Amino acid sequence: MSEPTVQTASEPVILTEKKGYIGYIILNRPKKLNAINWQVYREMIPAIEKMETDDDVKVVVLKGAGRCFSAGFDLSEPSFDDHEENRRMYERVAHRARWKLWSLPKPTIAQIHKFCLGGAHETMMACDMAICSDDTTFGIPEIKFGQGSCFPILPYSMTLRKARELILTGENYDAKTALEYGVVNYSVPMEELDAKVMELAKKLALVPTPALKLQKRCINRAVENMGFGYQVEQWLDILCLGILWKNEEVDNFYKKVAEVGMKEATVWHEQQLDAKLQADLEKA
Repeated sequence: MSEPTVQTASEPVILTEKKGYIGYIILNRPKKLNAINWQVYREMIPAIEKMETDDDVKVVVLKGAGRCFSAGFDLSEPSFDDHEENRRMYERVAHRARWKLWSLPKPTIAQIHKFCLGGAHETMMACDMAICSDDTTFGIPEIKFGQGSCFPILPYSMTLRKARELILTGENYDAKTALEYGVVNYSVPMEELDAKVMELAKKLALVPTPALKLQKRCINRAVENMGFGYQVEQWLDILCLGILWKNEEVDNFYKKVAEVGMKEATVWHEQQLDAKLQADLEKA
């Protein structure tokens, strides 16, 4: 299967492809490292619905075109000062896309390479299983920018202490750690990634479809009954309200992003925090 690597202005930001019994949903903003914006979420919804209604598709794979899976949410996207409007956008677009992926009756595999950060990390966690390349960098850095994860599945997916460390520090972590913590099922060399995903997809496709759908629904309900579904709804309110809180540090960070880009702004932000911590220590 040829992988799309170049996007023109007229191309969709989500592609769908089919190879035998495997359906592919492909993040298609390679020039932006597949940064997720509102349009990606919008187009993801009908793509998932298309996979659900295609009887030839037994397994769905979520992957990214080009150099990486996704570098996370696109911080150049417009935000909303109105709490209710912000809530509607998250609920009807971003949350709806992730929840459709979570509840899709067919098994889903996230195929991850190079970067899986922020909003991409949350979207990946909505999949049933995940396989990454050994060079992948993972992270949930939203807390560093004055926000937070709005699909908080990690406390239900690993030990509470490990989940707290990842969410509350916002630090990146590598593929070895992702495998150890249970974020991914397998980590393999990049050149083996396609084959490993197809190997797992074949195992899933051989399971009788009615039984597989039923068991997936049972697993999801078990997690939801532990409070996950309610937690997502509650956290959407908290997240959207929190975005309205004025914070000079966060405002300065976003101004820096506009000036020099995300990568350099993140380095600048960490340098500012280190300098502040050092100054506080010297005063103590």
